[in-house]
Amino acid sequence: MPAFIFKMTLRKALFSSFFILLASGFIKIALEWFKAQRRQEELEKEKLNAELGFLKQQVNPHFLFNSLNSIYALTQRKAEEASEAVMQLSLMMRYMIYESNTPTVALEKELDYLQNYMNLKKLRLSNQVTVHYQVEGNTTGLRIEPMLLIPFVENAFKHGVSYKENCDIQIKINVGQRKLHLVVSNKIHRHEDTEPGGIGLDNVVKRLNLLYPTDQHQLVITQENNIYTVSLSLLLKDVYD
Repeated sequence: MPAFIFKMTLRKALFSSFFILLASGFIKIALEWFKAQRRQEELEKEKLNAELGFLKQQVNPHFLFNSLNSIYALTQRKAEEASEAVMQLSLMMRYMIYESNTPTVALEKELDYLQNYMNLKKLRLSNQVTVHYQVEGNTTGLRIEPMLLIPFVENAFKHGVSYKENCDIQIKINVGQRKLHLVVSNKIHRHEDTEPGGIGLDNVVKRLNLLYPTDQHQLVITQENNIYTVSLSLLLKDVYD
């Protein structure tokens, strides 16, 4: 074989080998990068699920004990409301333990949970406390992250109830175009004994930020003239999401 042909052939072989090695290196680096990215996403997802699970489990046990005491008092008086109260508490516990373990629930179930919660709270309230609860709009086919609304209602009962003067708690929910708008308003009674526990509003804010991008929810909390108002707007999911 002539020398120049040998050199050309050798040069091509070396170039091909170098190209193959270089390409293999890039492929290996790319695969390792994608593997690291996927692992990072899995870790973030695991962290998110653990965090949300922890937040959802912070249901107020003191409320459950108080509800049982109220139901017991009703049974002692043989009141007709006792059986209805037992059913409401049973539905609440079923929702908390079983149905809220999914990423989203039907909006109607979340609102039923709010209604049952308020009905049980009213067992311990005097006639001085007035609760206005109103839902407007079509809730059918819409879904929401479970246990997301209850902290705002719970907070209103926790700080908005007084046994020394008339109290008024306003809870309004409007649903339309896959959007939910919740407004909770109550007067603050600073010197009243309040129930411990429950899901703190700080945790709710954290959960909202985890679940909804900034363009999908808005939370505004104001306090004027001793009136505490929470306004929450968020984008709902539907059955196809």
